[in-house]
Amino acid sequence: MKARNILALMAAAVMMLTACDEVAEEDRLVYVKPPEVARCTVIEDFTGQRCINCPAASAEIEKLQEQYGVDTLIAVGIHSGPFAQKTDLVTDIGNQYYDYFKIDAQPSAMINRGAPIKDPALYGAAVREALSKTTPVTLKVERTYDEASRQLTVKVIGSTAEDVNCKLQLWLTEDGIVKLQLLPNNERDANYVHNHVFRTSLTNDIFGDPFNLSASAGEKESTYTTTLDEGWNPDMMHIVAFVFDSNEILQATRKAVK
Repeated sequence: MKARNILALMAAAVMMLTACDEVAEEDRLVYVKPPEVARCTVIEDFTGQRCINCPAASAEIEKLQEQYGVDTLIAVGIHSGPFAQKTDLVTDIGNQYYDYFKIDAQPSAMINRGAPIKDPALYGAAVREALSKTTPVTLKVERTYDEASRQLTVKVIGSTAEDVNCKLQLWLTEDGIVKLQLLPNNERDANYVHNHVFRTSLTNDIFGDPFNLSASAGEKESTYTTTLDEGWNPDMMHIVAFVFDSNEILQATRKAVK
């Protein structure tokens, strides 16, 4: 019995070796495309302290973030336009975005760089659609922050499963800013908390730097350095990075400054 079993095993081994020899050389290594990954979504909220309907839009965004997570649905509040109070919440860059994207009402929100949406009741459907998509792009952020100098260095690392021509946008936001906000019926809330407030852009071009990605080239890196303004609280700040093409935001990520 043992000899018979040994002969059977030897015969099977011979058959396996023969089968392998019949496979053409070019067919032995088959490229498998890397899987696409989930896409994070950016909601750019054009808002202002004198916009009486903007608090309702902010509340809707926070509700959606509670549902999907603040790192999955990344919000940026851009104080700009005619309803912006003349305070440090407003930036020249934010006003340039307001004009460039032809925002004509507040509140208005762009979700993954789609057309501006004026009705907060429609945010949810647009967010769900955006989050249902996958993307070939992976994006991550590394950072170092020096307390003494308030210097922040940010490295953005991107990779892709297929070649894409895109740009990189890199922003700083701040949470927990207590300042005046007008409410419906022109009520004034002096203790209103403004979150995810756009502070500045770190890219060389405020509309994004070239960041083309290639599947064969592997990871691509870009590094930026800035010094935080004295009035900003680094404990409440985040880095928001995203890559986009002419149609939409392909991937985004968010990381605390500290």
